[in-house]
Amino acid sequence: MIQLPLLGTALILGLRHGIDLDHIAALVDICGASAGEPRLRKKGLLLSLAYALGHALVITILGLAAISFAALLPAWIDTVMERVVGLTLVVLGLYLLNTVFGAIKNADTFKFKSRWTAFYSWLREAFAKLTKQSVSAEEPVLTAQGTFAIGMLHGIGAETATQVLLISAVGGVASQTTAIAMLVAFVLGLVASNTFIAIISLGGFGTAANWRPLYLLGGGLAGAFSLFVGGTFLLGAVD
Repeated sequence: MIQLPLLGTALILGLRHGIDLDHIAALVDICGASAGEPRLRKKGLLLSLAYALGHALVITILGLAAISFAALLPAWIDTVMERVVGLTLVVLGLYLLNTVFGAIKNADTFKFKSRWTAFYSWLREAFAKLTKQSVSAEEPVLTAQGTFAIGMLHGIGAETATQVLLISAVGGVASQTTAIAMLVAFVLGLVASNTFIAIISLGGFGTAANWRPLYLLGGGLAGAFSLFVGGTFLLGAVD
């Protein structure tokens, strides 16, 4: 039987991960040229969706691999994993709350920067040099394939991999079915929040700094919920 609290945790973590600074910065970059221009909004939304799907694909692959590995573990390890998962959730919750407090404390220096978009641009320039093609000094014109690749690059990031392994471990405490359901919930939460950011950005709310309140609220709620669920695992209060 699928445990709804675990499913809720996965969904909230997915929604929270979707408003990670890198996601916001990348989506604002992708939507920037289309914001406020009705004729370009459809293209901007498609590019944003490609980015979200690229990220979701990598998360799904990593998650299914982790779930398959967990299925090979002996049954007696479930009790140990409950405590490990609980501790991991508590640590994750503290980390999320710490990032929120850090953003509040350093409000003057709070900046959004998309490392993966920059990395994609660097790869593009390096490939152009190797193939002796000309490179424009201006920002590269993104395509669906390009934004899909940026999303995949982000999906390989350490934070994403850690959260996927965490979700798989939590799901493994109950059943493999629960693990898969939690992975789906996480991915749906990610795509939903990414799409929301893209739609709002395309409507003209395209300044990254304007997303700061949402980032703080989402991080605070996810951190608190993670602490609560992690505490129930540590105390052995899981059915």
